[in-house]
Amino acid sequence: WARWQVAPRSWIGVSIAGARWPTELTAGMIHMNVGMGGYVGATRLIDGRVCSAAALDVAACKRAGGPAKLVRNILRSTGIESGDELHLRGTLGLTRRRATVANWRCLVVGDACGYVEPYTGEGIAWALQSGRRVAELTMAHAKLPRDLAGRWQAWHHLHIAAQMRTCRRFRAIVHSPVLARLAVIAGRALPSLSAFMARRSSGGRGPVFD
Repeated sequence: WARWQVAPRSWIGVSIAGARWPTELTAGMIHMNVGMGGYVGATRLIDGRVCSAAALDVAACKRAGGPAKLVRNILRSTGIESGDELHLRGTLGLTRRRATVANWRCLVVGDACGYVEPYTGEGIAWALQSGRRVAELTMAHAKLPRDLAGRWQAWHHLHIAAQMRTCRRFRAIVHSPVLARLAVIAGRALPSLSAFMARRSSGGRGPVFD
């Protein structure tokens, strides 16, 4: 009942170590570098270390000669020379979901329910939101209700799955450097449009990151 449904042509994720990032990489902000075949995100932590990762098209990885070369190409296209000592750790296809997220005495939460891509930060928000709801459903009763699985399935479909569908619609923007550039230009010119898109991608709660 809990088998994965992986999206066709789902991109893979990689964590990145060894890249030379510019000193102006600001702590507390996420910097996105969108190129052909993928995008690379980075943020500087409070202690000065840089945390970076990428989402990559499998076919583009093969054409480039591997994920490390594709990451270098993406960074170079945005003006960043990454250096030669990149160390990557990868995942399977990112965009996936489970049609069924509950069975008797088993409720699936967080990324185990499904995942889109790491461009909005919503994965963490969904995990916290669903974890809190599970606690409410289970701790409100001295004995687990017989319809617990049905309640969880219905709540997840209404609140989390709906937000995932919205985020999947935004994938076309970050999969295209041209669309991403146009979206940034439009967002700078019309801040209200950026706020609207953030609310849409976060289920009406507003942006996850400032």
